[in-house]
Amino acid sequence: MASPILVYVHDDLDGWASAGVVFRYLGYDSRSAGRERVAVVYHDYSGPLAVLPERGQEVYALDLALTARDLNRLAETGARVTWIDHHASSIRLRPNMSLPADWRIVLSTESCAAVLTWKTLMGSATVPEVLRLVDHHDRWTFSDAERPLILALDHRVRAEGGKAFWCWDYCMGTNIPVDIREDLERDGAVLAESADARVEALAKDARLAVIDGYDALIVNSAWDRNELANQLLQREFPDRIAWVWSVAQKDGRSIVRNSLRSLPGGPDVSRIAERRGGGGHAQAAGWTGTVLELLGVIG
Repeated sequence: MASPILVYVHDDLDGWASAGVVFRYLGYDSRSAGRERVAVVYHDYSGPLAVLPERGQEVYALDLALTARDLNRLAETGARVTWIDHHASSIRLRPNMSLPADWRIVLSTESCAAVLTWKTLMGSATVPEVLRLVDHHDRWTFSDAERPLILALDHRVRAEGGKAFWCWDYCMGTNIPVDIREDLERDGAVLAESADARVEALAKDARLAVIDGYDALIVNSAWDRNELANQLLQREFPDRIAWVWSVAQKDGRSIVRNSLRSLPGGPDVSRIAERRGGGGHAQAAGWTGTVLELLGVIG
């Protein structure tokens, strides 16, 4: 039996949407038995890629700020790789890497990874509305009217079969179906109200820290770090970096997931994350560290 197609994606809304585009491209949806031929591996920057492909295996690496080590390991496997990403750290790394000539590589900051994946694989500039929402969320350019839709979309994708990327098939048309839009708007209004209350409460617990010479407001939360950090900046502390951390267990040990955010014109947080083995965007980045490293900052 042939090896399944391997899809590496970042473990977030943009990554899940990118995987959904691959399924659409391959002609699979939630009713297709063929989707079992695709293996999705979620990656959250907490170490090297957990699974490596076989020689000749078809691979999609989407929305991942891959390290030089991971890129070299992929290249050594002889797999057929499509790498699509929009992280600033990936674009800085690419000129320093000697990668196989047959790799298909698309790196650009013009849009989120899901939109880049759609344009690359589907060959269409007409991007589905659901992917436009993901793009606005990932690059933090959404309107007040779009925020409830995005919060509900994120909640629904998490709830439906875990990170069930194949559930994207119900709204991959040009526009989100009217009945689904109404449900998202209703649910999103409740989620937005709850999110605002949590941000207000957590803002009171934020502490001042310094990272690489920059003032940062640091707060502990395992809840959506992207939403929290950006709301802290926009509503409370626009002139600082927001640093959200949480402790998790991986392979029997404690790790600390760190997320940094800054507003346009502020510090390039991707460089801060890169120095700690992570990566990301100029205004949104992260890395995985240890409890001891965190204690060295917050005491």
